[in-house]
Amino acid sequence: SISKQVWQLIWKLRTPPKLRNFMWQIAYRALAMLENLFLRKIVPSPMCPICNDQEESLEYLFLLCPWVETIWFGGILNYKVDRRMIYSWMDWFHSIATRRFGSKEEQGILLSHVAFTCWHIWKANAIL
Repeated sequence: SISKQVWQLIWKLRTPPKLRNFMWQIAYRALAMLENLFLRKIVPSPMCPICNDQEESLEYLFLLCPWVETIWFGGILNYKVDRRMIYSWMDWFHSIATRRFGSKEEQGILLSHVAFTCWHIWKANAIL
């Protein structure tokens, strides 16, 4: 279940509406991930097209793929993904969204960066 607080944070993101909708799709696991498309026999393989090491799930694509870890750490957020603490994308986002990083303004900026980073990861993956 997704807390009301997280929903409010998603809908109040300072991003274009399509990014708020995109974050909603992630939260509801409504994106067309290869893992799900493979189960429906739409694609021949569920493997991550970037590294071809594991099945492409939300957690793997946005947080656990070695290629993506460098994006989080090398980007403006300078975030190091702790693989041991990733159980689900929603749990991860909830922990980021509810952690205090300063003022509400600063927290809003941080969450907007998270949304834009996820969007760019998704778009880069779609090109492959």
